[in-house]
Amino acid sequence: MSAERELAIMNQYFGRVRVLLDLMASELAAERAGVEPVAPREPQKRPIKAYSEEFERFWEEYPKKKRIGKYAAFAAWRAHTPPLERCIETLRAQKTCQQWTKDGGQFIPLPITWIRQHRWEDESAVAAESKYEGLEE
Repeated sequence: MSAERELAIMNQYFGRVRVLLDLMASELAAERAGVEPVAPREPQKRPIKAYSEEFERFWEEYPKKKRIGKYAAFAAWRAHTPPLERCIETLRAQKTCQQWTKDGGQFIPLPITWIRQHRWEDESAVAAESKYEGLEE
């Protein structure tokens, strides 16, 4: 496990401990003051928003194996506003290229990565492969 990951886990753990200690301190203070302690609030969940029709089309076109992180991908979609038709066209080409089919699709980027990196602007996957056909390794 990397040092960054360990640090993140420790911060998360100590954050929870800090919340519990704050809760205990407020209950103790309320008890000493002779008042009822205030119940902690329920954590707020992320609001569920309807995904745009364009994003849903993109999501359906993306390879099923890597359809992970829909909410985050939608946030990136709204931030970058990619052209849908170009995205669909590029995805269809990339789904057939060797890089995406190799090793069972191991090298397909996550949708959020694809959007953030403007992968619809990449050189056509088919054109890139044909450029190097016949070359020895």
